[in-house]
Amino acid sequence: MTTVYFVRHAEAEGNLFRRIHGHYDAPLTMRGEEQLNYLRKRFENIKIDAVWSSDLKRAVKTAEAIYAPKGLRLSTDVRLREYCFGVMEDAPMGNALAMDPVQVRYFYERPDLFRVEGAENYYQVEKRLRDAVRRIAEEMPGKTVAVVTHGSALRTLMASLLGFGPERVAEAGHSENTAVSCVEFEGESARVLFRNDHSHLPESLLGRHGRSSRKPAADTVLRFDDMDPDACRELYENWRLDAWKNLYGTVEGCEAEAFWEEAAHTWVSEPRLLQLCMDGDTPAGMLQLSREKRRGVPMGHISFCYLTDEYRGRGLGPQLVGQAVSLFRSSGLHRLQLLVSPFNESAIKMYRRCGFVMNGSRRGYFGLLHVMEREL
Repeated sequence: MTTVYFVRHAEAEGNLFRRIHGHYDAPLTMRGEEQLNYLRKRFENIKIDAVWSSDLKRAVKTAEAIYAPKGLRLSTDVRLREYCFGVMEDAPMGNALAMDPVQVRYFYERPDLFRVEGAENYYQVEKRLRDAVRRIAEEMPGKTVAVVTHGSALRTLMASLLGFGPERVAEAGHSENTAVSCVEFEGESARVLFRNDHSHLPESLLGRHGRSSRKPAADTVLRFDDMDPDACRELYENWRLDAWKNLYGTVEGCEAEAFWEEAAHTWVSEPRLLQLCMDGDTPAGMLQLSREKRRGVPMGHISFCYLTDEYRGRGLGPQLVGQAVSLFRSSGLHRLQLLVSPFNESAIKMYRRCGFVMNGSRRGYFGLLHVMEREL
């Protein structure tokens, strides 16, 4: 008999930014790194003979919390990866819903019906996962193994091991980041001892599904469209004035028209640097980006990150940051920068969660502004 502990990777950018990351290889977040401390303690007194993981870095980094303290080495297997989502890879969840809401619903409710260009289907993923796990169990008879994989892949595998058909996949339950399941394999049989256990995590490190009390808007997902500054000029200038007044208590010094002219100039050369954030058919905010050089190093810059009053304080800011990260990362840049007022404590906290750190200051209209940067 082989005992296998299945572990979902710690929180990664796709979880925080609400983007579809299957084979897209994004790193862990700051919260994900914190979760690893608790995962490490969970396995501290559990004898593990070998550790396997998906080859994607969010899984590899998670696996390190188990194998490194025990002096083991890591084995990786591409078959333990998450679903490949084809043309939906790295799309914001809001854009994916706009692209094909039926297929998104199928993925969660009837994954056997899920069909997206370039994506894997349910049966392909089920087979590669079962093949990979059977091979591990056969190679490690009488041993105890940890296997680190991904949320949707793990749900598919657990449903299969429990004997559920694809129409019952949801009954396999949701696996929080770093949640643990345990299965005993003997020959062709598999016995699920427990699944989706995240008891090692404090509530502060749980995701949207795991928290006992969560904001009702936590599941709002935004769509991002290129924003025509001419068509949206009045909206743009009003939002600039609103943001300035909220921060400084006055519109003094806010040259909304000059800001608009700058945005319009940027849009002509690269339209995607001006993004309109939509909640369905409702404008929810905007994201204005630019390219800069600091000390001769080209980097992306978030010039304006704005949500309307209705959408502030609802935990949606990381989705805007995620769009900026994706756009600049795909263009080959390696750093992202922004300026933030030292009085805007909620924004500073949000940016830190998104991986930004303080890196100096610059003078603004009402005094010094913090410079914050993160790697891409």
